[in-house]
Amino acid sequence: MAYRRTTASDRSHIREVFLRPEEVYGLKQVSGLLRLPDAAIHAAVEQGIVAVLGSGSEAAIGWEDVVMLGLEHRWTPRMFTEALRGPGIHVLPPLVRVRAGRVFLPHYQWKLLRLIAAQRSRSEERDITVSDLIEDAISTAVITKIEDWTTLEASQPGLRAAAEWPAGESGNIA
Repeated sequence: MAYRRTTASDRSHIREVFLRPEEVYGLKQVSGLLRLPDAAIHAAVEQGIVAVLGSGSEAAIGWEDVVMLGLEHRWTPRMFTEALRGPGIHVLPPLVRVRAGRVFLPHYQWKLLRLIAAQRSRSEERDITVSDLIEDAISTAVITKIEDWTTLEASQPGLRAAAEWPAGESGNIA
């Protein structure tokens, strides 16, 4: 299977959110940026995942919540790094930027991951790669189970803030 890059519209929307950030985004604006139906945004609000600022036609969502919704429904850290490559990369904290590395897995797992990535790309109508699946697995199966952040932070400052990004003190991520 060929590697698919981030779509042009995703790239331009990511660049808009990161290079020309607004303090708040109207709900319709969020829907357009993330290509999400209004119902998905309202569900995130009802579940307390994002906070709505204002009301009625003035209802808006803060920048951090837009990024979190993007991460949940549309974008991946790989897409951020790819879209902001070059002079724009400085807006991502260094520990959040994607780095190339080597992963060794049994051949059947590579095949399985490629299959799952292709299926998710089609069903979710967004670019999902094996790297995205591995990142998601680490975020949900490994990071959420860390109990001793103090010891980890002592050896590698900034790890917790990077894991919790974009919420919290993003300025403290090394």
